[in-house]
Amino acid sequence: MNSYETWGTINVSLNPQKVDESKQIIEGAIKTIGLAINGMSFLFGASLHWIPARYIRISRISDRSIPVEPVETKDWICLPLPKSQDDHSSVVLKDDHIKNLLFPFIHQVANIPAHIRPTIETALDWHAQANRFASGLNRFVNYWASMELLGNFWNIQLSKKRVPKELKLEIYEKLKLATKDNCLKLVRECKEMEEPPIKAKLNALLDTVVIDTQKRALIKDALFKKDVKSKKSSYDIRNGIAHGNVSEAKLEPVQLITHQLPYAQGISYEIIMSMIEWASQCEPTEATPTSSASSGA
Repeated sequence: MNSYETWGTINVSLNPQKVDESKQIIEGAIKTIGLAINGMSFLFGASLHWIPARYIRISRISDRSIPVEPVETKDWICLPLPKSQDDHSSVVLKDDHIKNLLFPFIHQVANIPAHIRPTIETALDWHAQANRFASGLNRFVNYWASMELLGNFWNIQLSKKRVPKELKLEIYEKLKLATKDNCLKLVRECKEMEEPPIKAKLNALLDTVVIDTQKRALIKDALFKKDVKSKKSSYDIRNGIAHGNVSEAKLEPVQLITHQLPYAQGISYEIIMSMIEWASQCEPTEATPTSSASSGA
């Protein structure tokens, strides 16, 4: 499928003296443009991106030979503008990066045991897709998808070592403590014993694959510690998006958490790289997390 960029302007009339009214007009114009782009994509199956732009007036000097004097004319041109600070980022690659970093990385991943490699390759795919987005919540969701994929894989491997009868016994013993006041709390805890939330899965993953305790603590803080400005953690934002409480349509909540979004890239990178390093040490027939790998955690 081809990807096309659509950019331009829409006429609006703003009164600088009426800030709130102008803000509503601008937001309405943005929504109209978004609806047009999404409608085209929906109806015709095209992948479209809207890039904000502005018109500026420039001077042009005609190229005429002497003795005729050059003539200066005024013209309007339309310049695309970045949608956010993320759009300003760029990467410079040199031959050494390809030779000394990319090729060894490809070789390392290609030699990961076959039962682990597809999961890691899919996590890399999610991460790469996030990098292709210009900005916004789409990047954030894709970075989290790469991390959650690894967390779920880890939980499945641990579940294979769990004896179902022992789990049932643990749940039964816990439910025996139920009272009128704590029954709901115990039910939630029992449910999490059977199917841990993603937070527990990621913690279990990090406790084994990230050997450096200081680095592990930093990653956990980046994932789960609440931000001073927004009072939300990266995990809280993830839940807000997943449960429909945060969206691009709600501008103020998004503006409050925007400064956190770029960090998701670095967190995803660190978790994937840690998983690759751990997997590179595994034997081809090893299918579950080993005690030797977790002993250094």
